[in-house]
Amino acid sequence: MCHARFADICECQIMKKTNFLFQLLILMEFVWFSLETCQSSPYYGYSWLNCRSVSWADLTFNIMQRYGHMQRLDIRDSDLYDIKPATFRRYNNLGWLSMTGNNITILEAGSFSGLTNLNYLNLSSNNIQTIPKGLFSGMYKLEILDLSNNIIDGVDNTSLAGTDNLKSLYLHKNKLVDMPLIGNHCKSLRTLDLSNNNIEELTSLENCNLESLDLANNNLSAFAADRLSSSIIYLNISGNAITSISGEDFVSLPALKELSLSRNPLFEVGDFPVNLFQNIQHLRVVNLSATGIGKINVGSFSGLQELNILDISSNDLTFLPNGLFHDLKSLLQLDISNNHLSYFQYDGFSNLNEINLNKNLWNCNSLAVIINKLKHTNIRRGNSFNTTNLFGIHCYEDSITANSYNSSELSLEKEYLSQIIKTQVDMRSTFTELKNFLSLTESRRIDTSKRNGNSDLDSDIKNLLNTSTLTLKTYQKLLERKELNMGDSFEKLTEALQLLKNETSIIATIEKENNDNLKQIIELQQSFVNFAQRNDSNIYWQKFEEVHSDLRRILTKIRRSS
Repeated sequence: MCHARFADICECQIMKKTNFLFQLLILMEFVWFSLETCQSSPYYGYSWLNCRSVSWADLTFNIMQRYGHMQRLDIRDSDLYDIKPATFRRYNNLGWLSMTGNNITILEAGSFSGLTNLNYLNLSSNNIQTIPKGLFSGMYKLEILDLSNNIIDGVDNTSLAGTDNLKSLYLHKNKLVDMPLIGNHCKSLRTLDLSNNNIEELTSLENCNLESLDLANNNLSAFAADRLSSSIIYLNISGNAITSISGEDFVSLPALKELSLSRNPLFEVGDFPVNLFQNIQHLRVVNLSATGIGKINVGSFSGLQELNILDISSNDLTFLPNGLFHDLKSLLQLDISNNHLSYFQYDGFSNLNEINLNKNLWNCNSLAVIINKLKHTNIRRGNSFNTTNLFGIHCYEDSITANSYNSSELSLEKEYLSQIIKTQVDMRSTFTELKNFLSLTESRRIDTSKRNGNSDLDSDIKNLLNTSTLTLKTYQKLLERKELNMGDSFEKLTEALQLLKNETSIIATIEKENNDNLKQIIELQQSFVNFAQRNDSNIYWQKFEEVHSDLRRILTKIRRSS
């Protein structure tokens, strides 16, 4: 109470009012802080707290006073630039702390002292450059540390001292030039993310127990797999400058299940090695996109019966050989987009859920066959709706494809069959005319001297028979080697045509040899029709029709000569 003169009484009353106002301001600040700055979890109450725009004073006093038993604290977007020693000395119940998205630049030894039960610490998206010795001292229960998206330029043996049970370390999006020296944490660490740095060389990790290693988007020029842990299950080395790789490189990684080699110039020089995966046959995910693959041989994916996802997009593939995916019984997703494919031999994927066919050189007829065969598979739609397309996937029309694909029309197989039968009828007509012409020449046979004088006619007949032999040999090749891909078949066909055009062998008995050839051609032609029906191969019978046209031209020439 105030016992004084009038002036003293007035002063006393003023002091009372001032004290009251001060207490009111403190109460208002506390109420404002608790209601506006932090929000509790609807499921876990005030043990889980999300805070925004907090100050250092809030960390050291207000939050602790109000929520002393919290277990999870998320502080972001608060413009904090440093963490002073002993800031968290009273937060001994805290198990989860995130300070992402601030402007923290300075960390000092002891900044996190008192967090003896902390299991998770996130300091990502700040401006941290160095990790001082003793920063994490006493944090023996820390298992997950996220330092990503900072400007850290080095991690030495002392940086992580005190975190003996660390299992996951995230250092992606920093300025690292060398691999971090994880020292005593090698045995406990399971996940290490070093992607999006400037690392140029792998250092020794072979004695570690790592299961996941991400080195994507660095400056690696060589793949030294013998320096990696044999326990690795997930490996990402995409986006580097690695120029070569072989099956022997994976001998030390028998447990590997997910592998990404994308965006490396691995196969720009040289073929894709058939034995690349021979030592890692438990793979479930393989990414080979943008690696410069120009050709993949049959057997390259042999033994990968557990593979679920395969990405060979953004390469230089012009064809995929028959049987390439034969062993991939568990394949669920396939991406062959952004290549130069015009045909794709469907291998009967029994479990395929999704396929990406976009950005290739598809023939519309071939693409329609593929879509029809994969009608129970999710075909990723394209966006090429302003040009010839099927499901938004751009394709090129030819003389046979006059109309766009309509799934409600009759099945495409019937259309192809009718085209093949038409070609068969035309060929038989040509063979009949040829046989009649040869019968005519037989009736007009003269002695050898006179026949030699009619060398032009003789030469035309030889050319005709050579062409018949060409037809026979060409389609024998197609039938005997039907497992070859379309591009390879046409290449062989062209080679055979060039060689046979240069042949000038003398025919001793024209009638006998021709009859034998005709018989074999007709039999082979029937076999080809059967083969084409089984394989839905519109391109084969197109080539067959071209040879048929050649026969007609030669026949016309012979008639004119006679």
